[in-house]
Formats: sequence, C-alpha cells, structure tokens
Amino acid sequence: DHFDLLGNSIGGKFLITYATKAITEDDENLYFISAWSVAAYHKKDATWKTLPLSSSYLSSGINDAICDNDNLWIATNNGVIRYDKIKNKWFVYGLADGLPDLQVRAILTDGDYVWFAGPAGVTQFFWNAKHLEE
Repeated sequence: DHFDLLGNSIGGKFLITYATKAITEDDENLYFISAWSVAAYHKKDATWKTLPLSSSYLSSGINDAICDNDNLWIATNNGVIRYDKIKNKWFVYGLADGLPDLQVRAILTDGDYVWFAGPAGVTQFFWNAKHLEE
C-alpha cells in the first residue's frame, strides 16, 4: 500500500500530506484542516472532497475547529472562518465583525451564538445576525 497527495486515493488508502492542525466532525463527515486546505471525509461513502478556500485564510495559523449542524468553524491567528455547509459558502470574521482580537484560540458553538477565546478574553458572538451574511 502507498499513499498519494491530498485529493487522491490509491488502493482505498488516503493521506493528507500537509501538517494537519485541527480535526473535527459532524454526523456525516470528518474534517481535516491544514494550513493549505480543508478536506472532508464522508464516513458512510468513504469518499474525500476538498472544500474550496484560499490558503491565505489558513496560513496565518490554525488554532481550533468545531462543527455544528450547519457550519464548520475554524479559529485562526487572523480571525475566524465559517463554512456554511448548506449554502456551500465561506464567511470570514474579524475585528469589524465584533471580535475583540484577531487571534482566536478556541471555539464553542451554542445555537445562534459562538464563544471565542483568545488573548483578549472570551467573547459571545451572535453569528446569525443578518448583516454578517452580506
């Protein structure tokens, strides 16, 4: 058995060749986050896909990742990235969106709110505000 690069499978095996900084899951997928990409492994079908995202959002440093029913959240050293799994769309949050610090080290989801922890302390973020969808 041998492995190929991210996105390719040989003999039913798969290897992410970049340093994986975070792993999280929902009912259907495992998500592997590296400084270069986000890969989703579908548990039932044993298939892989890469979620399209510019690596510039991830290269600042990844600190945490968590899933809720509809979203994948990634805490970075340059804000927070949210993948809306239903709309297949990425959102980036920073100081202008209410984060007290760009460096977010930990995330906890709580319905329409997400808790962010970082050097500036802990923040409760209302992510479902309509103005953030624009």
